[in-house]
Amino acid sequence: MNQLIVKLVFILSFIILPLQVGCSISRSEIEKEGANSIFLMKKILGNSITVREDTSGINIEYCPDNTCESFKSPISKSFSILSDFAYIYLFYISDYYYLTHFRKKTPLERISQIVNRNIGSCREKEKIEIVKCVLMSLSDKYSIKVIFVRYDEGKRNEVIIDLKEQLKKLSNLP
Repeated sequence: MNQLIVKLVFILSFIILPLQVGCSISRSEIEKEGANSIFLMKKILGNSITVREDTSGINIEYCPDNTCESFKSPISKSFSILSDFAYIYLFYISDYYYLTHFRKKTPLERISQIVNRNIGSCREKEKIEIVKCVLMSLSDKYSIKVIFVRYDEGKRNEVIIDLKEQLKKLSNLP
């Protein structure tokens, strides 16, 4: 009987988790120009992409299984920037096998547009260095954190990912 209760709690945590405290980003806010990266991700990745805003800022999560990559910014006005950051990170860096389809479905022109609209002072000559610079500068300017999330026994466990270390493994770009 106890095992059944534990399993039910575990299953319900996946149903209730997206409804946690905090309000969702309104549809009209997401539809604003510049915030379309989230729509592009949702179109391909479906319900594995979630967005939440609460008193601590904005959170975009990619959760294809009982693990997630979470992108957080305390700056609530940076939704479109955070969406772009998450898109670039998932496209170029994430290790999830599930993203193979996402990478194949994303035209190179689209990912280039997303990188270019965030290029700022990144003027490196090599594409790989531009992508690294864009991710680091967005992370620094908007205090974006990348977090690995794992659910064990219905409990959420978070580990902050070292972005600089992740960027080191970026070697070949399409």
